[in-house]
Amino acid sequence: AKAAQRVVRQWLAKKGITAPHLVMENGSGLSRAERVSAREMAGMLQAAWKSPYSAEFISSMPIAGTDGTMRKRLKTTAMRGEAHVKTGTLNTVRAIAGFSRDINGNTWAVVAILNDKAPFGASSVLDQVLLDLYRQPKLPETASVL
Repeated sequence: AKAAQRVVRQWLAKKGITAPHLVMENGSGLSRAERVSAREMAGMLQAAWKSPYSAEFISSMPIAGTDGTMRKRLKTTAMRGEAHVKTGTLNTVRAIAGFSRDINGNTWAVVAILNDKAPFGASSVLDQVLLDLYRQPKLPETASVL
């Protein structure tokens, strides 16, 4: 486990990602001890976007309103088919992470993590994050996304 953590941290450093909040116990993401900040996860997604294997990675994620854990979510919205998003669910946590396009065709790395004793309605809140991102106004020419 320690050797695996060392390899992961070396990869992060090579990509210029600092992840002081990252805690890895067994690598499954299901451990109560594992932690990552939304900013750290977004940095990892941005590195994945630049990877030669980005197409394969992105295509492995459920498509909003179409398949996997996202098949019933955002199905009747403009977001259908516009995001590749992995969901995460534990008793007190709901999360999304992946890539989403806005109405202007820009692609964004998106991460949202909700922690609450009773996360009822969290899926709706996370879906709203994607919808609000989709409705982004046109960016000035000097701005950059992925």
